[in-house]
Amino acid sequence: MELGLGATWTKENVSLYLEPDLSKKRTNFGNYFPTVGYRKHTKKSFMWRMSLTPLVNQNGFQPFFGGSFGKLF
Repeated sequence: MELGLGATWTKENVSLYLEPDLSKKRTNFGNYFPTVGYRKHTKKSFMWRMSLTPLVNQNGFQPFFGGSFGKLF
């Protein structure tokens, strides 16, 4: 199980997919990235993982999903 929390800020009211609320006159906006995932190591030096890493800010909740696969060498 993987758990994490990231944070960053921006100086502009921008959004990736949602329409921003232009009525807000603030110039600093916080962005938060909670992460919940699962990582599995196999006996043959392989590893895979899946995770949910949404973007949470004043514009709402935007889900992002990810996955990876790798080999130890």
